[in-house]
Amino acid sequence: MSQPNWHSFCRFLRRDLGDKVPDDKTIWLFRAQLTRHELHKTLCEHFDQQWVSQGCRAQKGQIIDARFVDVPRQRNSREENA
Repeated sequence: MSQPNWHSFCRFLRRDLGDKVPDDKTIWLFRAQLTRHELHKTLCEHFDQQWVSQGCRAQKGQIIDARFVDVPRQRNSREENA
């Protein structure tokens, strides 16, 4: 990750460059526990709800270079799209 993006990512996480971060094993074990208890589904649903409430929509392939990008707002009704 380039330096300016890294600083932006740290600000997003509310972390400073000198803060301790978990290693890959810790993250892997945490992910395994979430999956084992099926909490990853709830976590993803909550995350999606937060994005939608802020007017965002996450879909595959929309994160470019670890930046958030605006998604065009749909102006047509469902009937018009059909």
